Amino acid sequence: MSTVLVNKGIEHLPTKPNYTKLINVEKHFDDWYIFVVKNNASEACGLFMMREQENDYYINSDGIPNADPDVPGIIISFIELDITKLTNCFENDSNANRYALYQALTKVVGQETHEHNDIIAEYFADTSSDGAYLIAEKSVNFFANTFSGNVISTSDNLSSLFEAIENIKIQMQNMPIDSVDYIALSQYKMDLERIPNALKAINDAVVTPIFNFNNYTITVQNKNNLTLHEKQAILACFSSNVTFNSFAAEVEYHADALYSRLAIFEDWYSRAVRADMFVGEENESGILDKYYDLDSDIVQGQVAAHGEY
Repeated sequence: MSTVLVNKGIEHLPTKPNYTKLINVEKHFDDWYIFVVKNNASEACGLFMMREQENDYYINSDGIPNADPDVPGIIISFIELDITKLTNCFENDSNANRYALYQALTKVVGQETHEHNDIIAEYFADTSSDGAYLIAEKSVNFFANTFSGNVISTSDNLSSLFEAIENIKIQMQNMPIDSVDYIALSQYKMDLERIPNALKAINDAVVTPIFNFNNYTITVQNKNNLTLHEKQAILACFSSNVTFNSFAAEVEYHADALYSRLAIFEDWYSRAVRADMFVGEENESGILDKYYDLDSDIVQGQVAAHGEY
């Protein structure tokens, strides 16, 4: 999105009706990409996010963020982008049109809850749709090519995950194994070890280890021709999904949730309207995590439709 705007000479957007507060387009919308879903004669534009570890987030003295958050990951928004607000800027680059575009973009990518678009949501709720796989593939290649050379750094969140596991191990050392606290911590450790266990399995399946457990980096042989194991390692480290089927199942689950009976509740709906995939997300989404269970019906449904991937 930032490239589209900057190429048209739009480097800043006003965030207030009086046009006095400006944000930098490249800082805020460089991670967001346009997609279009077609349904018979109808179509809808949306945005999905691919973000690497940026470390450029801060809030200025006016309380306005000068960049998007640093958390790496992938988000697919089911809220429609009003594309006319974009074309209006191209046809008449006025402050009023720029402010209207800012509002339209923020509606899709911001924290506030807005109504989903049925064309977009129903498409991603369809198990047979390829869109989630296309976005996952695009994201894996994006993360791989963010770094020079063949070594890919991961995220602060992944480092924190490994640190949390080690801290739990230390806490458990002096506890009776039959105590309530020990049992609770043991279960929590098992939950946190889902991604490390998947990375270990990937290393065990190849001759040269892909994931380095000492510095939390990924080494690939050829960025332009990633193997499936390399792709899965990258996907796990940046999205928290250890397979592409799991990733697609999570997107499907979010889309399905918009049509659930629970969607009448604001908290449920707000968590469903954007599918957010990143390490640590399982502790923050509040939505059931059956898409992390590779034997669950929703993941196996993806396997049946797209093959094990």
